[in-house]
Amino acid sequence: MSSLLDGDQLRLYLPRNLPEGIIQGNGELPARIAYIGHILTSRPYDSNRDFITLNKTLLREQVSKRACVFAFETFHDLIETDHHYTPNKRSKGYRWNNTMNGHGATIHTFNAPRFKAHLRDVRSKARDEYCPIQRRLDEDLKGVSLEISNLPIFIENLPPKSGVKCEQHRRTVIQKSAEDVINGNRGLITRSDKTGRIHCLPNRLCTYLRSELTLHGSEVVEIDLASSQPYFLATLFHSKPL
Repeated sequence: MSSLLDGDQLRLYLPRNLPEGIIQGNGELPARIAYIGHILTSRPYDSNRDFITLNKTLLREQVSKRACVFAFETFHDLIETDHHYTPNKRSKGYRWNNTMNGHGATIHTFNAPRFKAHLRDVRSKARDEYCPIQRRLDEDLKGVSLEISNLPIFIENLPPKSGVKCEQHRRTVIQKSAEDVINGNRGLITRSDKTGRIHCLPNRLCTYLRSELTLHGSEVVEIDLASSQPYFLATLFHSKPL
């Protein structure tokens, strides 16, 4: 979301072959409708299913209930829905159909200052709720840059990944993520209530982008730590077998 908040206009990714005129105008309401299409275009699929989870309660807080209804009416025939979900636990999944996904995406600009301000408020509210670790990490991420001289060529030369639902969607997600970093947008830092695991910009990036990151101009090193829970369990119970 952070890449949408800088500059004079709202820049949103939409499918290249979206029917012409399906979104009328470029003002506030059209931008809110297009924003939902942008999420479906630029957000990666879930790790456990080839859909993008949309929590409609949160979505309505971001774009308004009215815009949410209009968006799903506008894109109705172009979206596939995963109806296998658990109420109050797992939200429904959505994605563009194969016709929309297979042709890539383009950036559309919208003149929507009030919507932009609202999205800034949403981001600021989330940052206000950061724990100390999130706040420190947020500061550290300000020094992260992505050193790619020609992003279109870089994306074009990426090797395909076996098993993905849509290779073109994968490349669009990677390109959007790269542009976020290049433009200095570090995104939000989230924390799992179940595991305490922190999710931030570097660990959301694909391997090919992470290897191009720099921190205050220096190359970064990626370290993968093994699970430490067994060690902590052993020290808590002072058990020789453990």
